[in-house]
Amino acid sequence: MVVSGHEQGRAGRKTLAGRLVLAALLLLAGCSTGLAKATPTPGGARATLLQVSADLPSDQEAAARVRRSSWEPRPGNAAANRTVPTADQLASYRRSYVSDGGSPRFEQLKARVTGSFRGTTDEVIQWAAWKWGLPEDVIRAEAVDESRWDMGTVGDRGQSFGLMQIKGVAQPGTYPLSRTSTAFNLDHYGFVIRSYFEGVHPWLRDARSGDFWGAIGAWWSGSYRDPGAEAYIERVQGFLADRDWERPGF
Repeated sequence: MVVSGHEQGRAGRKTLAGRLVLAALLLLAGCSTGLAKATPTPGGARATLLQVSADLPSDQEAAARVRRSSWEPRPGNAAANRTVPTADQLASYRRSYVSDGGSPRFEQLKARVTGSFRGTTDEVIQWAAWKWGLPEDVIRAEAVDESRWDMGTVGDRGQSFGLMQIKGVAQPGTYPLSRTSTAFNLDHYGFVIRSYFEGVHPWLRDARSGDFWGAIGAWWSGSYRDPGAEAYIERVQGFLADRDWERPGF
């Protein structure tokens, strides 16, 4: 049968229309391979708060629980996301950061800081959350407040660095790793929050053991439940409720 050019055009348009409909259905269903890989905070088991004095997962155990995804809202973090500390850098950090006055539990927690993980920004957040027994969405929300997840952020007139804005003059031994390694930045943060939460950090003796939000507020304030800490808690809880990291254009 001879098909006219007009009929060929109609057939082509039908084929194209069918492909467009199929593509739209795949996108709506989330079946596209690219979409599946690029979904913010992928589903599955999530890190939650572990009780005071809980047995915490190792680096390897935490890494095995990370839900992998190619989603990366901050491509500029790539180099820092790949950087892990050397043995010499870690030894210097441990000598410098609160080298006396800590309880055995505090020293045990400090010795766990390694920054030994590579991944996307969200994967590093997940890893730190699992490792330190902290709620991962709270870390995500706090990182929105601190840096909008940008490892290049420098605050406090050149004194605070990275995702969680670790202040070098107040956190001895953390710089320059706090600026160059996302995993170290979050690992140190997780250690401090855990030690605040458990009431074993020498700097926060007035903290009530088991007060998680009190520990979060102290990260910003340096004090327990003072007005600055309470204002910070309220901001972080607002970002947590809004889930800014899942919004388009984050």
